[in-house]
Amino acid sequence: MSTHIPQSRLALHKGAEGPKVPSGEKWWIALVLGCVFAVLASPPAFYLTSAPLEAVGAMPTLLGPGPTAPGLVIHAMLFALVVRLLLR
Repeated sequence: MSTHIPQSRLALHKGAEGPKVPSGEKWWIALVLGCVFAVLASPPAFYLTSAPLEAVGAMPTLLGPGPTAPGLVIHAMLFALVVRLLLR
């Protein structure tokens, strides 16, 4: 079994830094991701996902005044998906 590490991965293991992102751009990204989180974590978003899931017999994402555990998992996955799409 070979322990050879390709050059592209070797640079990562040596602590090589990637391209520098300007501070202003980091703030812009943080602001956009904060807005995406606020939208996906809002009660209307939980209500919108709860109705279709209940229609097919799944657990609701919103129960009473707050989200359910499955609702939090679903919205966390939605947030991760949206972030991944924004960062491509």
